[in-house]
Amino acid sequence: MSGRRTLYQLWRAVYPVLLYLVIQLVVSAIFAVALVKCAEFGWVDDYLDAYLDSTTLILLISALIGVLIFGLLYRRDTRRRHMEPAAWQQSLLWVLLAASALAIVGNNLMNLTPLAEMSESYQETSAALDTGSIWVQIACVAFAAPAVEELVMRGLLYGRLREIIRPSWAIFFSALIFGIFHGNIVQGIYAFALGIFFAWLMERYRTIFVPILAHVSANLFVTALSDSGLYDLIFVSAPVFLAVTVVCVLIFALSFYRLKD
Repeated sequence: MSGRRTLYQLWRAVYPVLLYLVIQLVVSAIFAVALVKCAEFGWVDDYLDAYLDSTTLILLISALIGVLIFGLLYRRDTRRRHMEPAAWQQSLLWVLLAASALAIVGNNLMNLTPLAEMSESYQETSAALDTGSIWVQIACVAFAAPAVEELVMRGLLYGRLREIIRPSWAIFFSALIFGIFHGNIVQGIYAFALGIFFAWLMERYRTIFVPILAHVSANLFVTALSDSGLYDLIFVSAPVFLAVTVVCVLIFALSFYRLKD
């Protein structure tokens, strides 16, 4: 009986991740059918090109639908657990600094490896996320995607794993699944590292708002640097690259120390 209950609890923790994938597939299928019909009426020249150019918009719509669904599930979980969140407002600056610094360190370290050039799926994902207007990209990558991913990965997956295993293992496995969810080795390693920190924030403050704000900060900061061309300045020379990386490591260490206290 306990074995069945454990399997049920594991399924209950994991199925939101699968459900989010299903939502993305359904929205993608609806877009594909709609574009085929538009091509038949002559409203678009090439439905395949139009579909590829709509990738970011598809992800944005999927994320917004996911926020509604998973937000309700998370709210139900929090009511059932009766857990009071810790005060986090005074720590917000350190949360944002830590997340932004960790994002730069993670990106810089991944750029030191040949994985980005070796991973075809990573290159395809990066190209897909560059489709659509800059505002759609920012809305998706910097806001909607972090919100739904945190609801799924930390609010539901981590929160439900924590009910059946130790918090340290729940942090590890939720971050591991978060990495696998991204579908390529480059984003997977990066997401795993950030997932550890985001899950720790969830454990520390017991509210989904903190990891959401951290995730938004990380994505928004990197996106703003990349789109403005400022991120390229990091690679002007090896000393600049090393200095920026070391400074970000120190900022993260100081911020984490303050958050831990």
